[in-house]
Amino acid sequence: MTSGQTANLGVKLVPIGTTATVSVATGDTVLVPNSTARMTIPANSLMPQAGGAPAGSVTVSLTPINPSIDPNLMPGGFNGIPAGGGTAQPIESFGVLLIDIRDSAGNPYTLAQGKTATIRIPLGTQSSTPPTTIPLWYFDETAGVWREEGTATLQGSGSNRYYEGNITQVAYWNADYLFNSIVVNGCVKDANGQVVANASVVTEGIDYTGTAVDVTAANGTFSVAMRPNSQANLSVMEFDQTFTLATVSNIVKVTSSTTDISLTNCLVKQPGPLAITTTALPGGTVGVSYNQTLAASGGVPGYHWILNTGSNPLPAGLELNSSGVISGTPTTAGTTVLTVKVTDAASGTVSKLLTLTITPVNPPLAITTASPLPEGTVGSAYSATILATGGTGTRSWTVAGGTLPAGLMLDSSTGVISGTPTRSGTSTFTVRVQDSGSPQQSAQKTFDLTMRVVTPLAITSTSPLPGGTVGTVYNTTVGASGGTGTLSWSIVGGALPTGLTLNISTGAISGTPTVAGTSTVTLRVQDSGSPQQSPQKSFDLTIIGVTPPPSTCGSGTVNCLTKTTAVAGVDGTFMANPQLTQTESVQGGGIHIGWNEGTAGNLVEGLEVVEESTGMISVLFATPSAVGTGLWFCSVNFACQGLSIDRSAGTVTFVNTVVVLNAVIQQPITLNGTLTFTPF
Repeated sequence: MTSGQTANLGVKLVPIGTTATVSVATGDTVLVPNSTARMTIPANSLMPQAGGAPAGSVTVSLTPINPSIDPNLMPGGFNGIPAGGGTAQPIESFGVLLIDIRDSAGNPYTLAQGKTATIRIPLGTQSSTPPTTIPLWYFDETAGVWREEGTATLQGSGSNRYYEGNITQVAYWNADYLFNSIVVNGCVKDANGQVVANASVVTEGIDYTGTAVDVTAANGTFSVAMRPNSQANLSVMEFDQTFTLATVSNIVKVTSSTTDISLTNCLVKQPGPLAITTTALPGGTVGVSYNQTLAASGGVPGYHWILNTGSNPLPAGLELNSSGVISGTPTTAGTTVLTVKVTDAASGTVSKLLTLTITPVNPPLAITTASPLPEGTVGSAYSATILATGGTGTRSWTVAGGTLPAGLMLDSSTGVISGTPTRSGTSTFTVRVQDSGSPQQSAQKTFDLTMRVVTPLAITSTSPLPGGTVGTVYNTTVGASGGTGTLSWSIVGGALPTGLTLNISTGAISGTPTVAGTSTVTLRVQDSGSPQQSPQKSFDLTIIGVTPPPSTCGSGTVNCLTKTTAVAGVDGTFMANPQLTQTESVQGGGIHIGWNEGTAGNLVEGLEVVEESTGMISVLFATPSAVGTGLWFCSVNFACQGLSIDRSAGTVTFVNTVVVLNAVIQQPITLNGTLTFTPF
């Protein structure tokens, strides 16, 4: 491509020859159906190009290409850098094999250091005597050039001949020969005998597989390479509208020569399709001279322009001449849709719709900013821009009526109202804008602007929040005062009890708690004012457990005792609340265990068992009766019977254990059942 020029790019898709899954650990030979192309991959020879451990298996894709059938399929063209380095030189191809290996994630693979694979490239050439040994070349995708590495030998017979060799990397591989080139000098002209610049001139081998390209200079000349002692077709080629590379000139067969060739006659470029290349017309202004030339391409040069039949006329004051020039001084504003038509020297025609807009010399000046202006806050920097359209030249701004809020001012050159307001309230004022045109225009508009005082935003609820109970619906609202606009709530630290959520719009905490305990949560409230305020506060919230309802004690029931007694007012069961069970060691190695019936705030009955280090056991049982609260016991004076303590199991078992009101057997209560405690 020539710098500053635009070229079309054509891409031809080539179907993959074969795809196979190969185990990296075992390797395999991948064959292309109906072809001699193949690749033999040794065991444990593949690795990701980016490094790291290889996958278990990879996908191998092989695609053989015969450039002698279509040279345009040759990746990277027919130039390569030999093994010794240097500049790219012309090469002749005898066949290409495209290799691509990837894992399931699409990562490309190559051969590991010191590993080689064997490939077969099907012979593809126009030569009748292909070499028996030939260099191998891989395509350097970064540099866009073929590089020589290794050799291959010709094997097989008839139409099943191929080049076989070893490679050290996964890439596109090519069997090529370098050749010394000669130059074909010539020129390109169009059908009218005019030189053609920037034309692509191509030699394509007849008895060899290779191409070369040169682009004509400004005077239409070219110098394009070909293989000496060979034959090639010479022509001008370019992409057509379907992006297919096509011949657009006569084809000259260049015969065998050992020296540079100079053609007697120029190649003649055939005319392309006639087209109007002007895409849009620039606008004009009433009273200002206008000049624009229409452009066309293709066809046979010698273009003639007119307005097509049925087209709208040009704006008043303008005309179109046969050379495609629209000129004059427009006198009326407006937008016109035109249909222009061009005819080439071979009587080919084409037309196109174009729009031409003529604007007034002085567009009306108008203020476009809407009222009211954005609100501000006392004590905070404020800025708002008044906008306008139309007019001519520079604009100047003034306050034509009313007054701006205290602390603000209007910039006369930009229309920006800025400053730091000092008082609250709503101000009404009129702004005028004036241009510098002739005649001078002005426009004005009345605006309202409100300044507000920001009330400090604060969370008013105190900690702790009202408590809740497991399994019972909970609802409380955290309150706030002050701020501006709408409030939004969020949790910025800790967490609410399980089962509860925070309403971000109202500050309500609600739900049904599922776990007992005390949670600490930090809440933040944020307003929508400017500047924005966002205080936060920590709260404790306690959820208590549910006391299980009393149940009838029976055989094997744990944490429940039956009471057999004739004492008036004493019920028949003692239901221990596990949450109120207490255990502790006593001096000498004994233990003290306490159970309670009821809740922390409403104890109904209590029972204590003490086992001394000597093995003596005492029981103290507090329960209300018809005559008030009494203390029943068994110990030294009234021995405890039927009582066993299992420390490792954490159980105390009562079997017809009798407790009395005092040392004399009075008002006995018989206890039966099992209570539990934390083993220790």
